This record gives sequence, C-alpha cells and structure tokens, in this order.
Amino acid sequence: MMKLTTANQHLNHKNRLNRLFNQISDHSDALTDTQIYSDSQHMYKQGIYDQLISEYGNKFLPQATQYATDNLQTDYNANALASAKNYEQVEHLSTEEIRDQLTSQYGEKFSPDEANYAVQHSND
Repeated sequence: MMKLTTANQHLNHKNRLNRLFNQISDHSDALTDTQIYSDSQHMYKQGIYDQLISEYGNKFLPQATQYATDNLQTDYNANALASAKNYEQVEHLSTEEIRDQLTSQYGEKFSPDEANYAVQHSND
C-alpha cells in the first residue's frame, strides 16, 4: 500500500509540474505575441487582448492573455501616433476621423488621451 501511495504522489506531483510548465509556456508565448502586435501593428492594449483571446486570432486562455497585456512594456502613445500617421498618409483621414478611428470599439481601441496625443503630434 505504501508503494502505491508514493507512486500516486509522484504522479500527482509530475502532473502538477506539467500543468505549471504549460501555463508558463502559454504566458510566455502570449507575451511574445503581444510584443509582436505592439511593435509591428502598433496596437493598443485592448486590441491586443482581443486578438490574443479571439477564436479567430491566437486563441490564448484569458489568464495568459491578461498576463501578457499587463506585462507588456510599450509606449501606447507612440503606437497611437504610428497608427495616426498611417491613417493620415495612407487613408488621408481628417484629424477627427483619425481620432474616431483610434478610439472606436470597432477600430484601434486606444484611450481618448492616447488618441489626442497622436493627433496633436502627427505632424511632428
């Protein structure tokens, strides 16, 4: 009986370690993808979160997605500015149209402060 209990304890410990490893791996993968979205597509935190968790996107679990967006080190003002310049140069949008696109729940999902920063500095 003692050997069976020890074997079960070992198996339970091994399973817990595997789950922990998978969780750490998911968190790390989500953080890597978060950085890529921020650097290449100049996305805002909520937009990145939505992309990571989406069934049409990366399909990360909520815990890994929240960890990644909470721990991303980025300048969202700079991301908003890059997006604003793109809208101005490629789409030829007006200042108000850019602000609307940056803050839209169907668009970039930047905060109003970040959108204001972007349109104020788009000609710098």
